[in-house]
Amino acid sequence: KLAVEDSSVHFTHESEEHEEAQRQREVSMRLKALRRVELFAQLTDEELTDLAERLRFVQFAGGDIISRKGAVAHWLYIMVSGEAEVYLDMPHGGRHVLRELGRGSFFGEMGLMTGEPRSASVRAKSDVECYRVDKEIFETILRARPAIAEEISQVIAVRKAEQDIALHHVDAQSAHKGVAQQRSEILSTIRRFFRLDT
Repeated sequence: KLAVEDSSVHFTHESEEHEEAQRQREVSMRLKALRRVELFAQLTDEELTDLAERLRFVQFAGGDIISRKGAVAHWLYIMVSGEAEVYLDMPHGGRHVLRELGRGSFFGEMGLMTGEPRSASVRAKSDVECYRVDKEIFETILRARPAIAEEISQVIAVRKAEQDIALHHVDAQSAHKGVAQQRSEILSTIRRFFRLDT
């Protein structure tokens, strides 16, 4: 009887250690994914770890529409595996692919940070695995350190300028000239969306 109890305690202890080791490996993988996202470059290790522990893991099958133009979704995706494409359905029919996405790519930053509708659609070209950052998850970090919003607004403004070049055939010089103005507007929108001034 004693031997059974002893082995049971030992097994439970090993099981707990195994689960904790698995959890640590998962958090480590999530941290690597987050560090590839320019948007989170200003976060401390502690903030990144907090974010990593609260990410949602989501999967899509090849052919699935991950995100549709015009949809309102307050989250960002970080691709862990698979391939996807960002595209627009053209008025005369057909599809215009804006860019290809692979492991380490992220999209949906405007929805996460400003609440704006999706500006393009995203389709999984193969089975895709992602981590999802929801507004509620990120809000606690942003409200604790509102200054991060300024850095993030710069990243988004630059990315938006690059999108304008691709989408609207705006010349690069004109697009980048408007970055400072865009940054100011985006920062105001972020502050309103996350109620940082309240």
